[in-house]
Amino acid sequence: MASTAPILESMSSRKLCYMVGGLAVVWVGCLAAGALSPKPNRAMQFTATKCVDDEADVKGDKWFYPRGEGRCRSVPDFDSEETQAMGLSADNIVFAVQMPHVREKQQLKFSRWQQMLMGMMMLDIEYQPEYDQEPRVELFIRARLGYKDLGDADGDWKELDQAFVHRHLDCDIDEDTKREG
Repeated sequence: MASTAPILESMSSRKLCYMVGGLAVVWVGCLAAGALSPKPNRAMQFTATKCVDDEADVKGDKWFYPRGEGRCRSVPDFDSEETQAMGLSADNIVFAVQMPHVREKQQLKFSRWQQMLMGMMMLDIEYQPEYDQEPRVELFIRARLGYKDLGDADGDWKELDQAFVHRHLDCDIDEDTKREG
């Protein structure tokens, strides 16, 4: 097996400088590309919008999105008099999240090179003494993931994936830590 040392020894100083300079340019180019590329792991926190589904669309053909033309009608909270007067049930509420965020009145865009999207849902449930809650409750979640391309209309969503998930929600509260709200 031939070694590379004789090649480097036989090169003129000028050719060696060109080769080292070329490698330095490639190295700086790689550093610049890495600095300008999207961050591979970034966390964004979203609070879901509580959208009202008047028809209780069980089939799930309708898209609910909180921003843009044709956005969903939302309720600020479930305890307001306006919301109570609507007589909504759990079938009429859709929790919608639209990503990425809007920053400085400009809609951010995801890169086509994004490789992974992971979501984690955290539920905040208020304790209410007038309701006798079971310690273990079944939770059914129907989740849909949709996208739209650049230039598509606000309501032109395409379904990428969907899932129907069944989970158990453990609601055990120690007696000494119970407080309303």
